[in-house]
Amino acid sequence: MICIECGYKGIDCLYSRYKSEYIKLTVCPKCNKIADKYIEYDSVILSLDILLLKKQAYRHLSFNLIEQEIIYKSNKSKPDYSKLFRLFLLILSLEVYLIWANEEISSFHSKFINLILQKGIIFQYLFFIIKLGLENIVLNISLQLIIRNWYHWGTNNKDVNMNVKSNQLFAYKTIVLFLTVIVSGSIKLFPILMFIWPYDNLAIIKKFINIIAFVNIVEALKIVTNCQYLKIVFALALSMLIKNIISNVVLVALLRCFLSFDFKEIYMDVMHQFYIQLLDYLIIPL
Repeated sequence: MICIECGYKGIDCLYSRYKSEYIKLTVCPKCNKIADKYIEYDSVILSLDILLLKKQAYRHLSFNLIEQEIIYKSNKSKPDYSKLFRLFLLILSLEVYLIWANEEISSFHSKFINLILQKGIIFQYLFFIIKLGLENIVLNISLQLIIRNWYHWGTNNKDVNMNVKSNQLFAYKTIVLFLTVIVSGSIKLFPILMFIWPYDNLAIIKKFINIIAFVNIVEALKIVTNCQYLKIVFALALSMLIKNIISNVVLVALLRCFLSFDFKEIYMDVMHQFYIQLLDYLIIPL
């Protein structure tokens, strides 16, 4: 466990339970504050504080909650990832619905998406869930490699959590970064509300939300890893570039097994659309 106030890594437990069922919260020996106040808070308050990017909330979520729910509530030799997997599936399902709906109402599609939208609903759903699942996997693997191998985050368990055993440290660090990215990036789901009320320009709002999501992930990774902002921005930008290149190659190659089209033509069209979107984010119209 860690102290969510100062980040001290050597907290043995967050509270002590006495025979009279009296519970005493642990005080951090370094900053003399309560090590983790969120253990007695409602999950709604935690969710709101995560939206507000409070470092204490992210430290509780990414470190203490993972250690408590995944490492110690399960068999100590075999962590239980079921809750994390269900959370990932929930976020992925909502994101699939959002992207699919956006493509349906869009007035312009790439050649690749046109091929997909001509097929049945089941085929379309499978495509979008594979697409987003693949993109999330590639993005997280890229971030893990850059932050852990290039920036050497978590090379020593004392830098992450002194209570986690060495044989569990690799999985623990992986989950910490993975959960941080998917939770902070879930702000991209807010445009679902736009399907309830009409908006004049969905493209501008979507662009704005994606920029906020990028900033949100950067800030969350800064809180968790304590790396410099410039390093995190570079790692995330490079990971997103790798995500688009690799996922598009795999998707086009996979669909080539089921549909008849020219691989080079479709892939170049997909990358051209990505290039246009990239310029749209980088160039600010006067």
